[in-house]
Amino acid sequence: MHPTSLITYLLLIATAVQGSFAIAQEQDKNDDAVPKLEMLILKVRVLDPDDHPVEGATVMPRGLRTKVQRADWWGWRADRDGAVPEILSDSEGIAEVPYPKYVMEKLETGTLNLKVTHPDFVQFDADRSIDAPPATVKLERGFRIAVTAIDADTGQRIKTNVNALVSVPATGSWEQKKGGMLVSPTLKKMDCILRVLHFEEGKPTKFSQRIEIKPGERSRVLLKDVELALGTRVEGRIDDAVPRPIGNGHVAARVERDVESENRARNSWNWSDKAEIKKDGTFVFESLPNDEILQLIPVCDGWVPDEANKPDVLKYFPNEMRQLNNDWAALPQLVRTEGNSVEAVLPMIPARSVEVTVMGPDNKPLPGTIVACAPNQYWFDCGSQILGSAFSSRDYMVSPKDFAQLWMKQRRYTVVTDENGMAVLKNLPDTRLARALSVEHDDYELPISGRHRNATFEFAEDGVTEVTLKLQKKGTDVLDGSQAEKEQNDLNTATNVAAWIKDLVGGWFN
Repeated sequence: MHPTSLITYLLLIATAVQGSFAIAQEQDKNDDAVPKLEMLILKVRVLDPDDHPVEGATVMPRGLRTKVQRADWWGWRADRDGAVPEILSDSEGIAEVPYPKYVMEKLETGTLNLKVTHPDFVQFDADRSIDAPPATVKLERGFRIAVTAIDADTGQRIKTNVNALVSVPATGSWEQKKGGMLVSPTLKKMDCILRVLHFEEGKPTKFSQRIEIKPGERSRVLLKDVELALGTRVEGRIDDAVPRPIGNGHVAARVERDVESENRARNSWNWSDKAEIKKDGTFVFESLPNDEILQLIPVCDGWVPDEANKPDVLKYFPNEMRQLNNDWAALPQLVRTEGNSVEAVLPMIPARSVEVTVMGPDNKPLPGTIVACAPNQYWFDCGSQILGSAFSSRDYMVSPKDFAQLWMKQRRYTVVTDENGMAVLKNLPDTRLARALSVEHDDYELPISGRHRNATFEFAEDGVTEVTLKLQKKGTDVLDGSQAEKEQNDLNTATNVAAWIKDLVGGWFN
């Protein structure tokens, strides 16, 4: 995971559903005052399923990939390049989309991840190379859902504040008509899972059960009087091994798979939430969707999540053995939401710290240097973000424009060196793998290491872990892609040598 800035992390959840909560990069409040770097233009041609040009489609570059590291995904640098552009296609279906020539330093942009929306078509979200303009985007026709909802307790029609989430891509938002009918945006025409929701201010969320939708050839699907009720209340606490009072703690929650997922449509409906951990170690989620496998990740001062329970994980996520055997990310504990309420006890283990000393080229301390680490958390059947990242699906749906402010931002892994060039990074999970450190300073930077500009460290087996970083003057060297090419060439050479030795040794015994 590559932070595009030490101050503004890219927080990415890798999902592909309507309501995918995939962005979280803080934007500078005064984008117009931000100095712009060199920008280029990619012509994008938007077509309908019959290859006719589509006028009035909105084309946005969501992310970037470099020419030499096309597996890496970089968020749009609003603090550097200004607000993300939203370009309308013209009568010929052409949209001229600006993008930065360099993702960072001299690493050239090679691919744009494009989001293309139009109310009559399904949202498009995929990569397009800059090498063959115009880049063609072909939109699909979809279908819409119309639904009415009733309160499960009273049987009365709910005419306000009804919303829905569905497990396929969508363009735009759901709209509730005056009579109470809720109408979806254009949805991708495929089998999917739907939950209808009721957001009444100051009250817990009400949910429908999961509803399987099979549109077939239909362009409209009507659902009448869907019952909405409170979900499962989750009352939890942090394990008693963690001393009280708990400081700076919260729990991130995510639903990705229900208890009968093997018998349902294969695409995933998901839901996220967050809850504060009180000083006595307790936390509450007032209403979460029931009959689900709930994933919970807690963080607090001095403590990090304990290992996931393997039997629980493999029972519901049998394909996640590889993640259970890895040591690169904190993993969630699982709780099944059933009935009106459930209890959850989350085990935690002591966090680690690292003492960092930053020196300049003259071996003198560098005060005021920002030092950051980016430990990960991983959601089963989903993706990863920085440990402790949390948000509420409900908050997002109510105020999507404020989404960047709805995240629980992670400041716990960023520190500033004192007058002695020293700082202590706390609350880090222990790991057998090397951790990466990044720095930010107006005049100095880390030397290039491999294909990145960072430093790695391993925790000491006992005692305090100490790391000294020596910076160089900015401009001493530059990331330009040659580093990645050399790394790949070295890897290919090593692989070829290993294969040659294997063949040679095998020949001796034949």
